[in-house]
Amino acid sequence: MFTVEDHISLVLIRPHTDEVLLWLEEHAAEDAKWVGGALVIEPRQFQSIIAGLFEAGFAEQADAASLS
Repeated sequence: MFTVEDHISLVLIRPHTDEVLLWLEEHAAEDAKWVGGALVIEPRQFQSIIAGLFEAGFAEQADAASLS
């Protein structure tokens, strides 16, 4: 499970399991930036990273704020 935070010019992908964290570490660029436990990517990278996560069998967790 993971969540996505869209901040317009940057996107944060926050892993919620060790498996997702490991996948992100293995597939992110060598010089990838991490902030507060989240992978920081540019919007142009979003589609390929998300597609890879879904293909690997991981699911996006709904944002708790959007459920209320």
